[in-house]
Amino acid sequence: MSLHEDILVAFDSCGVSCEVLDDWALRESKALSDGLSLNHVSAEYLPEQAMAPSLQRVALHQRWAALGLTQQLISLLGLPHSVWFNAVLLLDLSFMRVGWGVSIQDLPATCVAAASILSKNLGGASRKRFSDLSETITSLVGHAVSPEEIGLREMDLMIGLQWQINLPSLANWASAFCTRFHVLSQGASAAAIEGILQWILGHAQTLIERMPTSSSLSSRRMANGFFVLGLIAAQFAPLDAFDLGSIINSEWEALFPRSQPQIGLASSSLPPACWPHFHVLLQIITRSHMPTLRQDARAVTTAIRAAGASGQRTHVSI
Repeated sequence: MSLHEDILVAFDSCGVSCEVLDDWALRESKALSDGLSLNHVSAEYLPEQAMAPSLQRVALHQRWAALGLTQQLISLLGLPHSVWFNAVLLLDLSFMRVGWGVSIQDLPATCVAAASILSKNLGGASRKRFSDLSETITSLVGHAVSPEEIGLREMDLMIGLQWQINLPSLANWASAFCTRFHVLSQGASAAAIEGILQWILGHAQTLIERMPTSSSLSSRRMANGFFVLGLIAAQFAPLDAFDLGSIINSEWEALFPRSQPQIGLASSSLPPACWPHFHVLLQIITRSHMPTLRQDARAVTTAIRAAGASGQRTHVSI
């Protein structure tokens, strides 16, 4: 479907042009395939499928600790919470290349380095800023981390990632989808769309904390799935509009307890006659075909069930 020039210009001015999304897709695919080929594992690689149970527990515990520390560092530096998703992506891709048995002693400096790289990318804190915060960082990581060590870890990360550090995270994809939706709706549903984004980020963080990045559920696939589910949560359309098959209405509350939005609801749910037009809109927004969007929504719900994510932490409501 060809888009009006004004829409294309609006997408471009918001930094979410079709070319940007296509470039993100290529870079994500390359980063994942490079990591998998370097580690000589299958395209369905996940640590729990590739390691003995004892090593699984150690690796996943280390990852959990690393993500928690990274979140604290990002908050300490005054960076947007969405940067956490980028940091997780860098760490996961790095661990995908070097293996999941990373020394626990190396994790704190690696987390600091990831936060430092992203901070510099955003024009934020320099190494001097990290030096200013050295006492607080020491209390977080449990020992002193020198600027020199941070620099070495930064270099290790960037070389390990083949300098591919500007990679799209789930937060980037989700924000782009919501921005494109806002443009196409001409701002008519701004509150509901912002609510969808916060809903996605809250529930996605729960899942990402328990499931490392993989080609079987990449950042884009996860964003696709959560975007569809977010539209259902915000009552833009009912479950039946998406023919998800694996989700029935009675299961929705079990998957997303207390997730029904309290503010920013769509003015009304679309009637069946409008569903085909809405599907076209979604394909424009996401640059994905409808069968892919359905598949990704199913994959997200399957992952939530498998991880038990929906019942293991405080849930986020729109």
